[in-house]
Amino acid sequence: MSGFFQDMPPLYKHQQETIEFGRQCLTVFDTSDPGTGKTRSWIEVFIDDLLEDPYRKLLVLAPKSILQPAWGNDIQRFAPSLSYVVANANNRTKQFKKEVNIYITNHDAIKWIEKHWSEYFADRNFYALNLDESTAFKHRTSQRSRALANIAPRFTRRVLLSGTPNPNGLTDLWHQVLLLDGGEHLGTNFWAYRNMVCNAIQVGPDRTKHLKWVDKPEAIPIIGNMLSDITIRHVFEECISIPEHNTYGVDFELDTK
Repeated sequence: MSGFFQDMPPLYKHQQETIEFGRQCLTVFDTSDPGTGKTRSWIEVFIDDLLEDPYRKLLVLAPKSILQPAWGNDIQRFAPSLSYVVANANNRTKQFKKEVNIYITNHDAIKWIEKHWSEYFADRNFYALNLDESTAFKHRTSQRSRALANIAPRFTRRVLLSGTPNPNGLTDLWHQVLLLDGGEHLGTNFWAYRNMVCNAIQVGPDRTKHLKWVDKPEAIPIIGNMLSDITIRHVFEECISIPEHNTYGVDFELDTK
């Protein structure tokens, strides 16, 4: 939908590929490198969603530092006809009462959202969830991970964004993918998944407690193949349509500290 708004900068080829992938798949893990323009691609996909139903709403969960610089600014630049709010701990109630297309808030807000779902969300068409820097939810036992696990199935479109989806190994992927598909690809049992992809290496005197779990080399391509139908990735150096020297500015506000 790059032509939906006038005088928009053209999409790069790899961004168009992401948009086409999103049109075909409602649950997507976008692991493209930073700088490849993931945010704009998924704003464009949501514009397609709005053409089918203008009352649909998008919830964006992202690190607090990039709520306005990455998401708010890109909406203003690439989709100025869309309305949005940025919600934080000081104004959540006020912002989520507003009727806009896109609600942008920080990761930890998901605990507040779960608590107030019936009050602010249940009767409104929250159709799409975009989870930016999804590795923040890789630990299945954290409070925010548990809250999002309860909320995520209520969204029809679910998108995870992370340029480094498994920084500590394949076990980092399990809960992120569970948020996408409810266990369809990697199962619903973490322990079974870990036994499948890792070897237990004893690193202390107790062979039941002092263990280090190391990825099985053969598991890496297997898991990649298992996730291939819901995963898209663009490597920055391979995005040849991006100019060799590509400079852009990002405005952001520092907190008092």
